[in-house]
Amino acid sequence: MKNKKAVSTSKFSFKTLPIGLVLLIVPLIVFLKIVPLEGVSYDYWTGAKEYADFFSYYKSIWLTIFTVASSVFALYYLHYKKISIKFTHIYIPLAAYTVLVFLSTVFSDYKNISLKGFTDRCEGFLVILCYIVLCFLTSFLVTNLSDIKFLYICLFISVLILSLLGISQFFGFDFLQTHLGKLLILPKENSNMVDVLKFNFPKNYIYSTMYNPNYVGSYFAMIFPISILLFIFSKNMKQRLFTGVIAILSFMNFVGCLSSAGYVGGLFTLLVICILLRKRLVKNIVPIISLACIFVVCTFVMNYVSGGAILSQTGINKTLPVTASAANQKVAKQPVVNNITDVNIAGDKMTIDVNNIPLYISFNKQDQKFDFKDSENSSISLVNDTKNEGSSSLSDGRFTGINIIVKNNTINFQAPNTQFFVMLESEGFTLLNQFGKPTKMITADSIGFEGKERLGSSRGYIWSRSLPLLKDTILLGHGPDTFAIYFPQNDYISKLKYFDNMFILVDKPHNLYLQIAINTGVLSLIAFLLLNGIYLISSLKLYLKPKSINEYYIAGISSFIAVLGFLVAALFNDSVVSVSPVFWILLGLGVACNRLYRTISHHAA
Repeated sequence: MKNKKAVSTSKFSFKTLPIGLVLLIVPLIVFLKIVPLEGVSYDYWTGAKEYADFFSYYKSIWLTIFTVASSVFALYYLHYKKISIKFTHIYIPLAAYTVLVFLSTVFSDYKNISLKGFTDRCEGFLVILCYIVLCFLTSFLVTNLSDIKFLYICLFISVLILSLLGISQFFGFDFLQTHLGKLLILPKENSNMVDVLKFNFPKNYIYSTMYNPNYVGSYFAMIFPISILLFIFSKNMKQRLFTGVIAILSFMNFVGCLSSAGYVGGLFTLLVICILLRKRLVKNIVPIISLACIFVVCTFVMNYVSGGAILSQTGINKTLPVTASAANQKVAKQPVVNNITDVNIAGDKMTIDVNNIPLYISFNKQDQKFDFKDSENSSISLVNDTKNEGSSSLSDGRFTGINIIVKNNTINFQAPNTQFFVMLESEGFTLLNQFGKPTKMITADSIGFEGKERLGSSRGYIWSRSLPLLKDTILLGHGPDTFAIYFPQNDYISKLKYFDNMFILVDKPHNLYLQIAINTGVLSLIAFLLLNGIYLISSLKLYLKPKSINEYYIAGISSFIAVLGFLVAALFNDSVVSVSPVFWILLGLGVACNRLYRTISHHAA
């Protein structure tokens, strides 16, 4: 009876206040921090000695502050309010994951990066520890319905703000780019930047406060399904209107961010909802169809505004029949662009493929000049560009659009898709990297995805070059957030082929599970999978055939669906400080809801 009373009380307490503030405030933070770069951070960035961080640094700082505050609150309630920590099997893999992340940090060759995080990401050990602590604290500090409601209120206030901001960005009005918005995200000492600050994001681009639409997708892959669940379980018209509005706003961000990863995560959870709640869906068929109709209208309006981007991204338009004449017209309208598709350097000889047509370059020692020849050994002369002094083009029409600037022993190749410098030294030709320094080109080891490297915005390439790295991280990883250091960044030719940019920095694997396995080890990935697997299986056992439908059930299944949505989207997205705190808190909340629902059901029986 004592347990039943503890579960059923609705009295609000402050023990979950800092956790609620993480849900409410951390995702919203956008504020400039000029971060100096040195050491490895400088070597792997753009060559600047500092960078402007708007989206990660202060999120990590306030996440840490709120986590420390939450820990203090927890100690107080454990000691003075006699709240007990009830053991659950999920704590075993959670502890194992914590230890393995810690050891990967301790034995990392780049301890500073492992501790604080990589440039522009800030997801080192301290931030990951905050995730773990918040999950653990939430799982036992949430002891009643009042705690659950408070956390969901904090979450949905944040969701409302983020949704309105994202929608405004999609329709061309970005509050963060207004005079007032800039003043809010700039420190006083940088207020002179108000007139020059500009985020170079494309039109109809939802980045919200998360910098990247992919992270917006991960966020709303959690939130959109929750909003649908709350709409389904609304008890009266007032609740239905409120949850309906949240669902519509969430849907518009979910669709408008154009994140395929978000689509996969969100749609998968909707399928799970249909399976788990099929009987309830039938009972609420009229409001559900009404909401679905609004979704359809929103989709077509947003598709019109974006010039067809929505339906194109979702693949709906690809299912429509296309006539042969229309297809031919489309091909005919596309101009032929001569791109550099391959570069091969072998001593004092170099070959550049322009749309797979080879161009051979060598140095004529007798004439002291560079020779350019085609595959038939016919010389190709350089023609001076009258518009651009010092620039030349090739006289052969097959290479139109390729500009060449020769200066002393250096050649600058410029093409529509890339540009790079090559220096002739005594040993032969040498590629210069983005910092103007001689660099060695390699062909990185790869596993799988052959011929599919451009899959998922070149994720196929990243994954195929990341998988071989796992052989060195079976027990421990290289350290949290060190992925960029160990990825074969000098696989320049493959980057040219699959990114059209040989110097792009690959700082994340676009897969949470690869990210964990490389940064903190395959063992830590197993612990993470066990942690979530135990939770998901226990949730399915409870909610597949529920003993009763009550508010604990609604909160529990909502948390379960949100966690599932994030984990599915994580097949294509990484962990990031803008989104991951919400996931870890919802995971902890899900554990608490399962415990409370199980207790209520037991006493009811």
